[in-house]
Amino acid sequence: MAAKQFSEFHTIPFYECDVNNNITIPMLINVLILASEHQNESLGVDQAALISKYGIGWVVISYSIKINQLPKNRDTVKMTTRGTSYNRYFAYREFWLHDEQGNELVKVESIWVLMDEEKRKITPMTPEIIAPYQSEKVKRVPRLPRPKIIKDLAEADSKKIPGSLQ
Repeated sequence: MAAKQFSEFHTIPFYECDVNNNITIPMLINVLILASEHQNESLGVDQAALISKYGIGWVVISYSIKINQLPKNRDTVKMTTRGTSYNRYFAYREFWLHDEQGNELVKVESIWVLMDEEKRKITPMTPEIIAPYQSEKVKRVPRLPRPKIIKDLAEADSKKIPGSLQ
């Protein structure tokens, strides 16, 4: 059975953008997390419900972000997410951002854990919390790629534009 997918539309307001009218990376992550929280609410396992019932909450521990193109001010995008797989302690969630023509703008992969709010310790996934997502139980969730190490400081200070002569 495939994992439950959730989608919603979002129009990028000016305050989510930088001086070039592109959405900023922190705001990009915020709107995608908002989509996952809306899915959690629709499944009855949102943050407030988890804290009040179990004293636990979701915490992201790792992201991998692939950006084809950042949306701009006033663009309407389709945000899609699904909790794809999990094991005893880790859950793997994917996010996509598409433009109105269906082109993939951004893909994000993330690893999440459940944390006890009081003890501040990771807790195991329980069937009643994970079942609504219809995620696949796996022995190992996928590992996300490690960030590239920048060895040349000059490389870190410049932007490489694909197809340019820089």
